[in-house]
Amino acid sequence: HKKRLIIKPHTAADDIDIRKIVRNVNPEIQVVTTGDTLPLIGSCSLMIMMGNSTSILECLMLQKPLVCVQAIDFNFGIPEPLRSNSCAIATIDNLEETILKIMYNENYKKELIERGNKYVREYISNLNHSSEKLFEFLNSI
Repeated sequence: HKKRLIIKPHTAADDIDIRKIVRNVNPEIQVVTTGDTLPLIGSCSLMIMMGNSTSILECLMLQKPLVCVQAIDFNFGIPEPLRSNSCAIATIDNLEETILKIMYNENYKKELIERGNKYVREYISNLNHSSEKLFEFLNSI
């Protein structure tokens, strides 16, 4: 679909080097193992998460459509962003269908982003004013 795929493993997965496996699948897929995730999220048109990470919240805050594939069960329960319907949830079996729906159904994509926005507004305190609030607090002590 003329999209560049970038894989950024979680930093906790450092003991597994997936680069060789990825090269065997498709040498054009880029694997980024270090660095800040925010620029990657900021430049993506769609993010796919496998597992639980704070990157879920970062993706929602940057208004990117998010697909979560719960491929690994760490017995943490279902993360709140998934329970709140703020991202698309897929299985390996329906992942392609879910991705295509986001890429080619603009109404669905907008709805998904709006649900993410709603979650962020309800979950984050002092959104867009945190520095100001921190400054006020520090001045008061």
